[in-house]
This record gives sequence, structure tokens and C-alpha cells, in this order.
Amino acid sequence: MLANALGQRTTAASQEPNRPSGVFMIPVPRPGMLQAVEGRAGAAAVPGITGLMITIPIGQRVRPLPEGDRYLGFIFAGAGTQEEVGKALAAARERLRIVIR
Repeated sequence: MLANALGQRTTAASQEPNRPSGVFMIPVPRPGMLQAVEGRAGAAAVPGITGLMITIPIGQRVRPLPEGDRYLGFIFAGAGTQEEVGKALAAARERLRIVIR
């Protein structure tokens, strides 16, 4: 659904219907100006992580939900079990440092 909303094409060959997968919607932790999202390479390197997308540009004002209107971005994972997916998403999130001033 996200790929479609972003105008990206998907094919049935790239989908693995029997493989557990998940997405972590990265919340905005506090209001202010987004200065940086550090640790992206480390988060993306976690085994099981299949994608990391930051959707708010650096330099934009941000507000957490419910006052805000969007997530900071998304982390995607796929693994052998749903538990492994959850652990991969949590480990990747722990490696991110969101800098807001």
C-alpha cells in the first residue's frame, strides 16, 4: 500500500506471501524543528530489516500525534517468524537517534 501511495510499482514476484513481515511507524517524539535522523545505516543493517524510509525532510517543523499529522517515517522487516520481525524492528528503532530542536 505504501509503495502504491508513493507511486512505486510492485510485482507479484517481489512479494513473499508466506513470509512474516511488519512495519514500524516511527513517531515524532516531541515538537520542534527536525535537525537530523542519525544511525540510519546501523538501523538498516539489522538482520531482517528490508527498508527504512524517513518521510519528513530535515529542517521541517514537526509535532507528535495527535496534534501532528504524520509519522517521521517507517521501518520495514521480514523474517522467518513474527517474533523475529518484532525483534528486528525494535533493534532498528533503538539504533536511530532523532534530533529535534
